[in-house]
Amino acid sequence: MQIARPRDDEVRSLEALRALNVLDSAPEAQFDALVQTASLVCGTPIALISLIDADRQWFKANVGLEGVTQTDRDVAFCSHAVLGESLFEVPDAALDPRFSDNPLVVGAPGIRFYAGVPLHLDDGSNVGTLCVMDRQPRLLTAQQRDILCHLGTAAVKGLEARRWARRALDEHSRAQREADGLLEAVRSQFIVSITDTSGTIIETNDAFCAISQFSRGELIGANHRLINSGHHPHAFFAEMWRCIASGAPWRGDICNRAKDGTTYWVDSTIIPLSDGAGHIHRYVSVRSDITQRKLLELDLESSVREQSALLDNDLIGIVKLRGRTAVWANRGLEHLFGYGHSELVNQPSRILHVDDESHRALGASAYPYLHRGERYRAQLQMQRKDGRKIWIDLSGALLSAAQDESLWVMTDITSLKEAELSRLRTVELEAENRQLLEMNRLKGTFLTNMSHEMRTPLNAVIGFAALLEAGAVSPESPKFKTFLAQISTSGKQLLQLIETVLDFAQAEAGRIEFSPTLVRLPDLLAEVVAIQNDDAEKMHVEVVTEVDEALAELIIDPMRLKQVVSCYLSNAIKFTPKEGRVTIRARPEAVGCLRIEVEDNGIGIAEADLPKLFKQFQQLSEGNTKAYQGTGMELALARVVVEAQGGSVGVRSTPGSGSTFWLVLPCRRGPEAHRVPMSAAA
Repeated sequence: MQIARPRDDEVRSLEALRALNVLDSAPEAQFDALVQTASLVCGTPIALISLIDADRQWFKANVGLEGVTQTDRDVAFCSHAVLGESLFEVPDAALDPRFSDNPLVVGAPGIRFYAGVPLHLDDGSNVGTLCVMDRQPRLLTAQQRDILCHLGTAAVKGLEARRWARRALDEHSRAQREADGLLEAVRSQFIVSITDTSGTIIETNDAFCAISQFSRGELIGANHRLINSGHHPHAFFAEMWRCIASGAPWRGDICNRAKDGTTYWVDSTIIPLSDGAGHIHRYVSVRSDITQRKLLELDLESSVREQSALLDNDLIGIVKLRGRTAVWANRGLEHLFGYGHSELVNQPSRILHVDDESHRALGASAYPYLHRGERYRAQLQMQRKDGRKIWIDLSGALLSAAQDESLWVMTDITSLKEAELSRLRTVELEAENRQLLEMNRLKGTFLTNMSHEMRTPLNAVIGFAALLEAGAVSPESPKFKTFLAQISTSGKQLLQLIETVLDFAQAEAGRIEFSPTLVRLPDLLAEVVAIQNDDAEKMHVEVVTEVDEALAELIIDPMRLKQVVSCYLSNAIKFTPKEGRVTIRARPEAVGCLRIEVEDNGIGIAEADLPKLFKQFQQLSEGNTKAYQGTGMELALARVVVEAQGGSVGVRSTPGSGSTFWLVLPCRRGPEAHRVPMSAAA
């Protein structure tokens, strides 16, 4: 873990922080509102105003780390952020060598993302940050970064205002302490002048000379307009003269201009003095310097305006709900939904939703989160006043459980959503197009394979029939019967190919029929092996069956089971080298199910080819040059037959070691008395 170095102006920054008199102070609403807004705008569960002390970071405002007020400075992300001038962002702390082993990353609270804005006071000192954190890696958008920086500026204004308020309080306290013993000194602090009825100065004190920077000689005989700053309108002074001319005292705050052009503020009281005849002949002005207080007020007003500008903008819509009724909405929400301010305030939030159901669904989904103190975020369709539906990125947080008040931030993402939907539709269409092209290619390959598979037996039928028809072989010749047998075998092979295609067509159309009956499974498997025995002997492949005794008698469709197992066995023999071994296993699977596996020690199947199995028209070797015969439909038909009975099929294979094809079928066990001969069942 990398520990941040001290700030370049560490001593000055610590002195400035202590001068704020903010460390270990109670929470303040204006700072809490800033971190609440930062959390909602940035979509992060954690937002803080962190002040960097000598050996700790202390949280002035805290969202998301309830009960935590400070951490050691050495582990603080903010210790790094205060070293810079601009926003400091860590997209994924787990991948950043500066923080990957930080206790706050590897332990609670599990920080992965951090973004912090340094808080630079007016004197240049950097006292801390306004930061957001997440437990997931992420990046802020440009808009979120901009808003976060503005919130940081507002936080600085709040801290500066606090400093000025503290200074003003200190000034007031000091004056109070000195009042008892220093009455004359206090009087000397007042700015006093005496004028005639036209405003010409006839007397003044040193305090007036000091604050105005004019000498006594420059002031006496001059009109009070000498220090007019031009800040106040004509009506301001007209009202003042009307009041004092009537004999009544006047009090107000006035902005004056000193000799060097700077301005200062005074709390001024003007008292009319009358002569013995009762006529006003003098005005006594007693003033006190309130420049610092006024600057503080102006800073506070500026902070309020800046915060209002952040909340009341057209970029995002913000609404405050009490229950589910709007009690405040910003201009952005009006712009977003097309309502006027009066049309939103004191109206149910239902007017923003597409229908009653979507309004109810959001409440049911969001408010449990809010009442647990958690943030809620969702993307949903809402509805403008003109009826147009828009996509909204919605974030909500509870403000007051007692008053059931919540704050919701909404951003229009319609264009992004439409672009995403368009992109997804394009991807779907491209995938469908590729699928159609691949299906056409596979059908072409299938037709090529079928023509190849049918050509051999057809050639045999035509060739041998032609020989017999031409009388090339006499009926008494042994070859005559051999030719007839070849014609018969080839015809059966053609019939089997045609029946396979017809079976598959019926299965795909959902017209396949099943006839469950009671059979002996060992006998059924023995018949399958016997049918394939010639091929096995030609390949010198040993075929072994292993049947669990619990499966001796079953109620199942024997013809369809033989069809699938024969397909598995034929493939196993075909792809097993000479002197190889094929094992057929049958055992119970779960409750009321049968599992049959056909295992060979043949060439195996590459992992990339496994998804091609059990799909129509698919073969691992295609075209006229393929190494093994087959239409590419047998395994697909097997899958359809098994799945139509509520079962499943699959395969596992290791290239060079062999493959195991399996099926799982629902079945029932039956009594011995109802067994039927296999020949009848078949």
